[in-house]
Amino acid sequence: MKMTVTNAKPHGVILFSSLSVGEVFIGCVDDDKGDTDILIRCEQRDCDSWNCVSLTDGTGYIFPPHEEIRLIEAELIYSEI
Repeated sequence: MKMTVTNAKPHGVILFSSLSVGEVFIGCVDDDKGDTDILIRCEQRDCDSWNCVSLTDGTGYIFPPHEEIRLIEAELIYSEI
């Protein structure tokens, strides 16, 4: 599996609350180390569940509505070995 960011939108820093379900984003906007994770917004079913999932390893995360994120376009390529 290979994932490539095809377009980091130039003015793509927005609040998490403005994302729609299924939109792909980078969670760490001001990360000095350059470590980022590509995530996808999912529906939150209750207060204790996650509201996004890492496309790298499937880990669920909870992002607060006021968190700044970077909206991106990404391409996922899957091939069998």
